Amino acid sequence: MRYRLFFVVLLGFLISCSGDEGSPPIIMSFNASPESITEGQSSELTWDISGDAPITLSLTPDTDLVDGVDLVSPLTVSPTETTTYTLTATNTSGSDSQTVTVTVLPDDSTPPAAPTIDSFAASVSEQTATFTWSLTAEGAVN
Repeated sequence: MRYRLFFVVLLGFLISCSGDEGSPPIIMSFNASPESITEGQSSELTWDISGDAPITLSLTPDTDLVDGVDLVSPLTVSPTETTTYTLTATNTSGSDSQTVTVTVLPDDSTPPAAPTIDSFAASVSEQTATFTWSLTAEGAVN
């Protein structure tokens, strides 16, 4: 009876140790293209993941997608400010995360306002003319 109990315990141990855990997900790449955009433009997030299925993906910050849904690469994003995205891949064997940043640059297509002349004066004495003025302007005036 002792040997039978030992055999059952040993067999249970061997079965639990030999179970295939599978491979955890590995994010091979996570990229944004382009990495820098101007306000109002878009960038595509792409990724490549390996590991045993099923793999659950989540992306933060929230991009109006539900965690756990199979996200499809590429994913178009249009952030209004510089944003760092974190992609997390999870399965029963583990998880992996990577980040990518999309930099949002200000829209420079609108030219600065023309300077305003606040005052102007001219004076002439013999053969010399002197002009003085004051301006209000955004940025440098050349």
